This record gives sequence, structure tokens and C-alpha cells, in this order.
Amino acid sequence: MEQRLREWGAWMNRGASADGYATKSVLHPSWMPPTAGQLPNMTVSYGTDRPERQLHGHIHALSDRMQATLVAVYVKRLSGATLLNAVQCQESTVRARVIEAKRLLAVRLDADA
Repeated sequence: MEQRLREWGAWMNRGASADGYATKSVLHPSWMPPTAGQLPNMTVSYGTDRPERQLHGHIHALSDRMQATLVAVYVKRLSGATLLNAVQCQESTVRARVIEAKRLLAVRLDADA
């Protein structure tokens, strides 16, 4: 479940889905137009995101506090005092929420299979 949550966090950070869209914005400082005489070539992502979408749906069924904790840990990748400040609870509570969320998500994903 840990790996699935890490993949979900990465999926969320790249905008939930990049299917068919350029992987780099033309507004990005490192973007350069093609040299004269060359055709434009933009790298696009066409990967499947079904597992992340499925997990995302199950995460939305969790309590608001569990959702906020999972976002802080796996999407924002907060740690230490920043994490505790963001979710407004003790470290032991964060651990308990993540453990309980993993348990609930595993049950729901097993039911889907």
C-alpha cells in the first residue's frame, strides 16, 4: 500500500493525468522553441493512470482528516514540524491516521478486485 500511495502522490503532483499533454509547459524557463528548419517536437505522456484514479476515488471516501493527512504526507511530502503544523495534530496521530488509511484503502481495493 505504501508504494501505491507514493505513486498516487506523484500522480497528483504531475496534475493527476498528463495523457496526451505536453510534459513541459512553454511557459517553463527551460523551454526553448525548435531551431529553424526543424519541426516542433513536444514530449507527451500517454501512460495509464487507472490504478491512481482508482486509489484517488477511494481516498475521497475517507474522512477529511485522513485525506488531509495523506495529501500532506504523500503529495506535499511534508515532514517534521511542517507536517504537524499542516495537519494540526501530534506525530502519533499522523502515524495512526496513515496506518488506518492504509488499512481502509487495502480493504476497499481488495473488494474491487
